[in-house]
Amino acid sequence: MLYVQLGLSDFKGSNGWLEKFLKIHNLVCKTMSGERGNVNNDTVSSWKERLPHICEGYEPRDIFNMDESGIFFKLGRRTTYCVTDADCAGGKKAKNRITVALCASMTGEKLTPLVIRRCAKPRCFKKVNVESLPVTYRFNKKAWINSNLFAEWVKGVDRKMRCQNRKILLSMDNASSHQELDLANVKIVKLPANCTSILQPMDQGIIQALKLKFYKQQSQCIISKMENSPLSGTELLKEVTVLDTIYWINRAWKDITSTCIKRCFEKCGFDKVGEQKITATMKKMMKSPSHSKHVHRRSTVAAFRTSSTRR
Repeated sequence: MLYVQLGLSDFKGSNGWLEKFLKIHNLVCKTMSGERGNVNNDTVSSWKERLPHICEGYEPRDIFNMDESGIFFKLGRRTTYCVTDADCAGGKKAKNRITVALCASMTGEKLTPLVIRRCAKPRCFKKVNVESLPVTYRFNKKAWINSNLFAEWVKGVDRKMRCQNRKILLSMDNASSHQELDLANVKIVKLPANCTSILQPMDQGIIQALKLKFYKQQSQCIISKMENSPLSGTELLKEVTVLDTIYWINRAWKDITSTCIKRCFEKCGFDKVGEQKITATMKKMMKSPSHSKHVHRRSTVAAFRTSSTRR
């Protein structure tokens, strides 16, 4: 113990002493979360140094990132307001999960979300044309993306870029479902293992922003229903459908600003790619014959004006 090492055999630490000790040394208690603890800083630095070379030949608008995440759409917020002495007890957590895959470019362009659920056509889709939904809806037994769904999705992106006469760079984590396919207009780049919590733009706040906006819409919907229903909020949450979830995801995705997306890319080191592109463009302009003629003409005019002023 520390007090023994200091030779203080009669030391008695009170709660007040501990609070002051923590305050003086700026110590706080935090919950360990995320995967940043397993990140290798040398790998991160090496990747950021190689990033401009990896993105060479691609405009910022053609550099994309993709990632997927799960949403428990019948699980509401776990915090609430209540009277001080009231018993704030919760129920069993709902495990109804839906998977959403998001993809956006460095300049803020957003592709249509991919939503995955277990059923091919849930009951709420009875009078709905699946192809008319604002998202790409797919299904499998685990409600998670697999190699077949990924291949179908990325080939669809490739066709879309071919129609726009664009070639893009698509970065993503090294999940087993993310196959490295040979595509004409999409180049897939895998991020280093165990570093996506720092190097993946989607993990820097884009997915979190979508979930916050999603649960905000969910809360607003439940509150509005509670005004005209005898059911409690917990009971109304059980009535949330996959169709409700899809429309909330679509609205949340639309509400995410391009500024938010750009900042998340910059946080992962993609700002150096933009700077390198601007520098290369300026050098190219300086070397072009037309630019040299323009500079020569400007200098000649300036010299003529100077001589005329002296006369």
